[in-house]
Amino acid sequence: MKLDNEVKIGGNLTRDAELKYTNSGKAIARFSIAHNSSYKKGETWEEEVSFFDVTVLGASAEKAGGLTKGSRVNLSGKLKQERWEKDGKTNSRVVIIAFTVEVMPRTDKPNEAPPTTPNAPEPPHTDDFADDVPF
Repeated sequence: MKLDNEVKIGGNLTRDAELKYTNSGKAIARFSIAHNSSYKKGETWEEEVSFFDVTVLGASAEKAGGLTKGSRVNLSGKLKQERWEKDGKTNSRVVIIAFTVEVMPRTDKPNEAPPTTPNAPEPPHTDDFADDVPF
């Protein structure tokens, strides 16, 4: 039985997107998002913020590379655990590999025009970037 690895989430960028290119010219954009949620604890509602690192590859990365801190986005993609070794210690983190990035209008700035939407769908990504990532 094959289990799916699919994630859909929305949030606000916590920093400007960083766009880089591999030695072979493939685009990679990286940024982080904050996802706000609320839950009921007793009789009151509690707010909770979760932070996620996001990597976008290919043509979608070039479009997402212009996103700035505070941009509101909806993402779809998969989860991937990155592992690396530093100073003899093995480290890891889970990142979202986004296939589509849709820019949403900000609800707290009603007179502001929504930014362009970099949401061109791409076929599912493989990990052919793994040996070519400059950061």
